Amino acid sequence: AARQLLAGKGLSLPYDPSFPPMTHWPPLFPLALAGMGVTGLDPFESARLLNVLLYGINAFLIGALLKNYTNSIKLAGIGTFLMLSSRATLELHSYANSEPLFIVIGFPSLMFLVEYLKEENNQSLFFLPILGAALACLDRYVGVSLVLTGSFSILFLSQNPAAERLKKSFLFAVLGILPLALWFFRNFLSAQTVVD
Repeated sequence: AARQLLAGKGLSLPYDPSFPPMTHWPPLFPLALAGMGVTGLDPFESARLLNVLLYGINAFLIGALLKNYTNSIKLAGIGTFLMLSSRATLELHSYANSEPLFIVIGFPSLMFLVEYLKEENNQSLFFLPILGAALACLDRYVGVSLVLTGSFSILFLSQNPAAERLKKSFLFAVLGILPLALWFFRNFLSAQTVVD
């Protein structure tokens, strides 16, 4: 799909002569590969480079999260080492798939959600987990779980009055799911199916 986009055929699939629109998968990973492809890299090589970068970023995120929540450099180092030495994690980052990007988006989204719940008066923190959840949905459909997590966390864990919790929970859900809803609308208009 990234190659098709770079060739000016939109996010479409090359294995059918009619180049049907890509609807089975969300668009973020092929868009990222096509974005890197603008430099002249083939999307396959872009996937390799992107996932190598994401491997390092994910290791850093594990260490940062552990340091932030345990205040222990030793635990942060151990967690980072375990992540880097995990065969499953290495394999995950070795294929041209969207999971590594999902992890890079999902961890900070959850971290920002926790920070918002600690400092609910800081309204700028409110939109960061929404942005992360929305991007996660555009990377993998299971990103909806982050939208639900954020919405329910605000509803049940917030210290605000009930009306405020309900309003913010609803806003989180609507804004978090809106980009995915627009993608589904595009799919329906172009292929008469939402997710193939």
